[in-house]
Amino acid sequence: MTNIFATNQFLIIGVFLIVLVGLMILVRRFRDPLSSQLGGQRRIKLIEDTAISSTERIKLVAINDLPYAIITTKNQQPVVVPLEEAGTDPRKPAPGPSASTKAASGSSGKTDTDKNSMAQPFLQAMKKARSRNPLLGFDK
Repeated sequence: MTNIFATNQFLIIGVFLIVLVGLMILVRRFRDPLSSQLGGQRRIKLIEDTAISSTERIKLVAINDLPYAIITTKNQQPVVVPLEEAGTDPRKPAPGPSASTKAASGSSGKTDTDKNSMAQPFLQAMKKARSRNPLLGFDK
């Protein structure tokens, strides 16, 4: 009887798997620099995608560094709403009062107006979406 697999075949398979695992570790470690070099010239970037319900989604995209909210619903056209000025990151909260203003006012926590100003772009986008397409089904 002859051996189906020779010892050198096991050695070749082992070396191949070690090299493959090593490459996987390197790609995972240097993922951010590699992705910025390979995909840095893109003009459209998906920032966030969230399901509102089983048939509704809201997507936050940046086109030429301008943020837009895209609200999609099954069997209806999507609604595109511009959010803010160029160069601002919509994921970051709106700037609040400075530390000196907080110290002068005597409050250390956020007020209701601060919370409302942070949610204002989203609420405006939802209001525009409702006015453009009342069949979206969002509660007012």
